[in-house]
Amino acid sequence: MGRGAIQAALVMIGGSAAMAVASGSGRPVVTRFGRATVVCALMVRCGVVAGYLLAFEIVPWPVVFGVVAALSVVSGTASGFVDAPNRAMTLEYVLNGANGVAAGFP
Repeated sequence: MGRGAIQAALVMIGGSAAMAVASGSGRPVVTRFGRATVVCALMVRCGVVAGYLLAFEIVPWPVVFGVVAALSVVSGTASGFVDAPNRAMTLEYVLNGANGVAAGFP
């Protein structure tokens, strides 16, 4: 697209920040609303992938970076509600001596 690496990174940084924030609140939300929260977040991530594909097909080029940045934030938020709670739920059922090994599994 003729953009530099810094511009590409700036488009995606919102998603990283959103994931960091959502990871901190993901576990309490999953505890309150159940594992269906993780499933819903995975469905949102699938929708974001479809959104990326559609953005590059139907959105005018000058606007694509804004759309991708917004989708990145949505994806990062959904990722925070998937990754951190899944690790926590995995570690709930692991013996104390095997926590390090189990933490490596997604």
